[in-house]
Amino acid sequence: MQEAKELIKIATDFFSKGDFNSAIVNFKLAQKLTPSNADIYYSLALSYSKMGEIDLALRNYKKVVEINPENYKVHAAIGDLYTQKKRFKEALTHLNKSLAINSNYVVIHYYIGNYRLKTGDYDLALASYKKARSLGSHSSKLYYGMSLAYKYKGEFALSTNCLLKVLEKEPGNMKAKKMLSMVQKASIEIKAFNKQNKIY
Repeated sequence: MQEAKELIKIATDFFSKGDFNSAIVNFKLAQKLTPSNADIYYSLALSYSKMGEIDLALRNYKKVVEINPENYKVHAAIGDLYTQKKRFKEALTHLNKSLAINSNYVVIHYYIGNYRLKTGDYDLALASYKKARSLGSHSSKLYYGMSLAYKYKGEFALSTNCLLKVLEKEPGNMKAKKMLSMVQKASIEIKAFNKQNKIY
């Protein structure tokens, strides 16, 4: 047991330094010593997720909910990863489980917003993002998601406002800068089109 704790500490140190490969090696060694430790599966899932290994992350998150079916944070994470893979049925199952266990978990509303955005329901996406905001989230990712929903609805001024909030928080966010330029250009083109049509 002491050896497993030491391996977890070593793995956690590697994880905090961004060396996810070394973290995984040590988490796996600890896992062999304590195969029913949900925290190790969770840490492995996080490490794989950071490396973009979604399938391996999912496999380890699923082990966590086998051990603890009421872990709403992990159900939310599984739902988000399935959303990224566009496996929407599985995504919704886990997102709803997380929501049922803890409806005040702010992250679940953000993830549901992302799900609704990907499935094209922009009004419900905005409702979920706003719920996350009302629960205390003001992250740049939240405002970026809102900006996309407003953009797809053709509400360019509101999309612009959200992107400006992203850039307040992250001035170097190139994705947001590029999107802001696109949205502002689209807004100018729509205004010019409407002005032209009024003439005729």
